[in-house]
Order: sequence, then C-alpha cells, then structure tokens
Amino acid sequence: MELHQIISNNKTVSVPKTDRTPPDGLFSEILRKKVESPDITGASVNSEDTASVAIGTITRDMPTVSHLLVKHPQYQKDCWRIIHAKINQNKPFTRIGSGETIYIDPATHEITWGKKQVTKQSLVAENQNQNQNQNFDKTDEALSARLINAVKPYIGTSYKKIDCYELVVNGIKSLGYKYHGQEGIKNSLIKMAVHDRLPANAYLTGEGLTEKTGKTVVSKSYGDIENPVQSARKFIHEIKPLFKEGRILSFSTLTKGHTGIISKLENQWTFINSGRMDNSVGENVNTNEVGEEFLTDEIENWFALAKKHKEPLKITIGALDKKKLAMFM
Repeated sequence: MELHQIISNNKTVSVPKTDRTPPDGLFSEILRKKVESPDITGASVNSEDTASVAIGTITRDMPTVSHLLVKHPQYQKDCWRIIHAKINQNKPFTRIGSGETIYIDPATHEITWGKKQVTKQSLVAENQNQNQNQNFDKTDEALSARLINAVKPYIGTSYKKIDCYELVVNGIKSLGYKYHGQEGIKNSLIKMAVHDRLPANAYLTGEGLTEKTGKTVVSKSYGDIENPVQSARKFIHEIKPLFKEGRILSFSTLTKGHTGIISKLENQWTFINSGRMDNSVGENVNTNEVGEEFLTDEIENWFALAKKHKEPLKITIGALDKKKLAMFM
C-alpha cells in the first residue's frame, strides 16, 4: 500500500496556500458555462437517504471553504461551481471562524456549518447507476488483459525507479499509446487541469488517467467512516461483480493517493501496484517496490487510513476505452 503525500513526485494535486479565485472578469464566463449545469441548481432535496458529510475544518492552514473544496478528492474540480451555485451565493463564507467544521450535501451541494449536522456515514455514487449496466465490447476487454501483461514485467522493480502512477503509465505506453509530447496523454491531462483552473499536475493521477483513457466503472466516496472493516466489506460486496482483470483502481483521501491494476491469482483478486508491500501475495512483505497484493486487504487498509486521519475516501475503478485512446496512437 503506497501512501505518498498528495504533492509528492508531481503525481497528484498540489494544494494552494491561498485561494485560487479566478479574476472577476472570468467569473461570468465560468458561471455561464458551468454553474448553471443541472447538478448544481440549488434546489432543495428532501430524502431520508441524503445526509451532509464533512469536508474539513477551517484552520490557519485551511482558512476558507474553497481551500477545503480544492483539496477534496471528490469536489476539487467543481470548487467554483459549488461556491457560486445559487444555493450558496449569499452565505457569509468570509465570516466563518477557525475551528468550524464545514459540511456539504452530496445531493444539492449546499455548504453548511455552525449547527449540528446529520453525520451518518454517507456513500455517494457520483454516477447514480454506478455504470453497472455499461457495456464494454470485447476489444476493450482484450485491451485490459493486455494491460495486465504489460505491467507484470515490472514486478520486483524498486519504487525509487517506478512509482504507482508511473507503473500504470508505463503499462499504457507498452500498449502503443503516446504519453509524452504535444499529442500525448500527459499534455492532454495538463491542459484539462489548466482549463479547470487547477495546478498543472492536478490530473496526473489514476483518476485522471481513467478520465482521459477509459470509462469509469465505479466512483464512490465515503465520509465520516466509523467502522473501516465493516465499510470496506460492504463496499467489496457491492462492487465485486465489477472487478475485472486489467481495470485501473485508484484511492484518494485529502492528503494521499494511490493507483494500480486489478489482477487475479488463481481464484484470489489481487492488486498490482508500486509501494510498500504490506499485503503481498508473495514473500516480499514490506518491501518498497512493484508487487502484487491481496486486493480486499488493500481496500480495507485504505478505509482504515481514512478513518485514522478523519478524511473522506474516494475509490475509482476504470476500464481502458479504445475509442478514447485512439487519439493517442
């Protein structure tokens, strides 16, 4: 299980020390194109299944709501849309005191604080149908199988030579797709981040690769985790039918991120990744390298990590899509 800091190796989001508020002149364009989208209408939603979840606490290092949103693995891309959505427009964000816990309603994106919230554990499916009925043709399935064969030769390589993100990248490159250069995947991810007014390396993550080269099969977020083992087992039970060899699995909390490839050893689901092998299927336990770990144990570890640091956890599973990859041939 790799636990690199979110700003290490330029592989994940660099958190700004000050608000990256777009200049006033750009707000009208941003709001016109994005804020009025159907999912950020500000309409009230009353449901027994809806509960606000904590996104963080206002502190000296995190002095504003936008700091918390930009750092959040689920809401970072929609930070400015959420702040300026109709439901949040007239809220006194500048008067929030240090120590206040900030909450967001996953259904309406309403930001609240200063009163007792419904803090039951909340599972948010970004795609409500979880793409369970999504069809993947046989060529996409074959592409995923080839990805497994492309990353296996790296097993045993030191983490110092190849980290978790580079492992997935090298696998995709081995399939014949461009990563570097003007027409490569990396440059496309950087352009996407700049367009969204985020740090240039914001999407150089497993989630970014999935967005740019594949289809999202699962994207779920957990907040206020009370029982990591129980939550992990429930998650595994729900999405186990969606486990497929060669799919890209990514974990994100506010401060850490990790990615790798789902695989299978005999009848046991595994996870090929680069990092500390604390759930290794072989004898290389606790080595810091590319290796293969028991998948369910790795998932439980990330729920426990999120609980320990009192942070939300986002888990994404994606499958390579030959149509999206075609532009990078």
